[in-house]
Amino acid sequence: MINNFNIKSDNFRYYIMGMLFVIWLIIYFQRINVSILLVDPIFLTEMDLIGQNSKQGLLMTLFLISYSITNMIASPIGDWIGPRKGMIIALSLASISLLFGGLATGIMGILVARVLLGVGQGIYFPNQSIIIRNWFPPIERGKANAIYAVGGCVGPIIAMPFFVFIVTQYNWQASFYIIAILSFMTLIPLLFNMVSDNPIISKFSTEKEKEFIIREQNDIKVTNKESRFILFKNLLSSLDYWLVCVSFICFTTIWWGLLTWLPKYLVEVRLFDLEALGWVATLPYMLAAVTVILGGVLSDRVGKRAIFGIVAFTGAALSLLVALFVQSNIICLALLTLCGGFSMLYYAPVWALLQSLLPSNLVGTGSGVMNGICNLIGGASPFIIGFLIDLTTHYSIGFSYMVVFGFLGTITCTILLKRSH
Repeated sequence: MINNFNIKSDNFRYYIMGMLFVIWLIIYFQRINVSILLVDPIFLTEMDLIGQNSKQGLLMTLFLISYSITNMIASPIGDWIGPRKGMIIALSLASISLLFGGLATGIMGILVARVLLGVGQGIYFPNQSIIIRNWFPPIERGKANAIYAVGGCVGPIIAMPFFVFIVTQYNWQASFYIIAILSFMTLIPLLFNMVSDNPIISKFSTEKEKEFIIREQNDIKVTNKESRFILFKNLLSSLDYWLVCVSFICFTTIWWGLLTWLPKYLVEVRLFDLEALGWVATLPYMLAAVTVILGGVLSDRVGKRAIFGIVAFTGAALSLLVALFVQSNIICLALLTLCGGFSMLYYAPVWALLQSLLPSNLVGTGSGVMNGICNLIGGASPFIIGFLIDLTTHYSIGFSYMVVFGFLGTITCTILLKRSH
């Protein structure tokens, strides 16, 4: 029935962008309900997690390990069967994992659900990258990556108070079931071909738009299998590729560390109450929603995308470092907000940079390998931070781990800038 709707547009790619935004928002709902559960005494008691910060960190780290490995192993799926089908498989698995999480009666059940969620989302991301590569020419990719990434900022803004309400008024299981329903709904535009593999086969894109996208793409496409293998092998030996990977490792280390431990830090160290936490913990993501668009749009105009990494990492590292030692809770919160905002300034530029380095039919594989490696290393940060807190009983030591990676990101992006990126 949807296929019969007369919604053809010269700018249908922006409808695609909007759909990816909504899906990415729901994906962040899937990821971060555990961040609120870590301050729910009923959940912690039932799961025997009270006072065990390292095990609590595993709820995010195990998800990120499975997410990362799946990115690397399953990244060619979109190149083989098309990104739309790959996204359908991915979102179906993620939705099922949430139902399983709600039914869990012990920590092992929750961990299995988190691993399955990682598998589903690990399949999803490279396919989304292919969609962006196919639908948006290079001059628009920074903006395209920024718009969907806003969903990753808006998600926590809505999710934090939403999950606090659900957990305090109902129970922790409801936080899984409600998101499972929303997750199944994200399949609708994919099942009805609203999101197609590319504009050429789209029933909703006009000939004018298709011609514009094809004309502006101006990218390499390799068709010979042997040539693809050689090109991918050369890519893996490329210094630029690995510099981009290192910079993204620095981003994921800060982002996942902050996303996991910020609520608990604000409650245990800065003594915010649980009800206030729902809104207070959203402030870094509110600013990040602005800076991610700013980074995407401005990097399209400036061209030198590494500049945004230098500003982002330096600002995030300094903000977080000072926040750990100030006495005022308000100033600390303001600095943590700046940390979140600075870090997301680099998100859209780094993916636009990668998509420009890759041939069109290696985007899924190349994106998956980078996203997998970077989240595997960066995703260890929730566990490592928890371990350092357990070891020293000081959050400042655990959070300093993120500061180190912030300054490493500054160095890496400076090298990329010198290499004309």
